[in-house]
Amino acid sequence: MTDRVLDIINDYENHGKISYLERKYHSSRITLRNILKENGVYCKPKRIGSFFSNKILCQNIINDYNINKNLNNLSGKYNIPVHSIRNFLKKENIFELRHKDFQTRRKYNLDETFFDVVDSEEKAYFLGFFICRWY
Repeated sequence: MTDRVLDIINDYENHGKISYLERKYHSSRITLRNILKENGVYCKPKRIGSFFSNKILCQNIINDYNINKNLNNLSGKYNIPVHSIRNFLKKENIFELRHKDFQTRRKYNLDETFFDVVDSEEKAYFLGFFICRWY
């Protein structure tokens, strides 16, 4: 073992962060992990996906989502970021965008059925205007 490898191992054991080693030794994360692994040093796993390592937690999140809880409520209840819950549910083929989710995020309310029946001059005027304008 070279002195540099021993320094990397000692620094990792003292600081515990690969990011610290990246800055200090100007090496990539993969290279440093490989050096540590080759010398029998256990590296902490990446945080990605660690929220969902507990199967009971995953099942609870799925059950709560199916009872029509929105993602913000789930995020607050389980202390997990909304995007992580959304990605987990997408991966499990459970997440679907619901119409009411769009309604809550809109800045202005919109009646999507307004032009279904053209029963006044105003509706006909605006419908014709929109068609001519963007045709």
